[in-house]
Amino acid sequence: MTAVQDLSDLPSYLKHLSDGLEIYWKGELTELKAEISSITKVIIFSSVLSCLIILVARQIEVYYVSALLLPLPLPSLPPLPGLNQVCTIQVSSPTTLSAAQGDAVTLKCTFWSRTSATSMLSVDWSFRPQIGGPAHTFFHFFSVEYPPKEGPFRGRVKWQGNPRWGVASILLLNASLSDNGTYTCTVRNPPDVHGAPAHIQLTVTPRGQPLRFTDVAVLLALVLLPSVIIALLLLGRVHCLGRCCRSPRRDEPPAQGLHSTDRERPLYEKPTTKQQVDMCCKMDLQDPEFGEYYIHNKRLQAETMDEAVAESQC
Repeated sequence: MTAVQDLSDLPSYLKHLSDGLEIYWKGELTELKAEISSITKVIIFSSVLSCLIILVARQIEVYYVSALLLPLPLPSLPPLPGLNQVCTIQVSSPTTLSAAQGDAVTLKCTFWSRTSATSMLSVDWSFRPQIGGPAHTFFHFFSVEYPPKEGPFRGRVKWQGNPRWGVASILLLNASLSDNGTYTCTVRNPPDVHGAPAHIQLTVTPRGQPLRFTDVAVLLALVLLPSVIIALLLLGRVHCLGRCCRSPRRDEPPAQGLHSTDRERPLYEKPTTKQQVDMCCKMDLQDPEFGEYYIHNKRLQAETMDEAVAESQC
């Protein structure tokens, strides 16, 4: 920068100086902003990386803590030549089962194995009575079923399993009260031979007794049936009396004469069926003196008819 030659050049010199300073500070600010942006990016990246590291460390910590809480596994040994690796077989069944005496009960049992079912698969069913005692095996399956040939289950057990689909169920026919107890299903599928068996608690209840006619029921029938019949007969008589029986009209005036239509009527007309029923009801249900009144009334009607005929002839 050249020295100021004259005081008149001072304003222009100051202006150039200020412009230069402005350009300089703009360049410095731009570089500063770039550095701040880079530092910010580094900080953000470092924070994210730190969070990831902390999460991974936390997961590793949880894994190792869980591993410490679990029982120590057996040391893994290389498999011996000619032997396959052994796994645990899983057997499941319902814990409780209810049935009525005489029913056919399906004891369900399913299993899961790492290997497919082979001809070496075996199924054993054992029974422990509810009253106590040792458990004994009564059914065995090994390629084919071996049902019991003696004992209480003889002829009452049928194979309902399908090893291909993991089913080892049996059917118990004609359940009885002595079948109450615990049934155990054990499945082995080499090399998977280890696993807890499944247990079923069977409860057989007596079937409801059918309705039978006891002495009390017969006595009630003999007493109530005649009473009902008598009551129905009395109700029928009362109904007949109310509908059919009516008192004769004693205050009815005698016939004064016969019209032209009366001359054509016969002296005696056969009563209709309703009239006969009415008369039977009156004679049967009214007092005993009604018979005498009925005879007297018929005589009076006959005399009235004779007088009417005589007057008509005059």
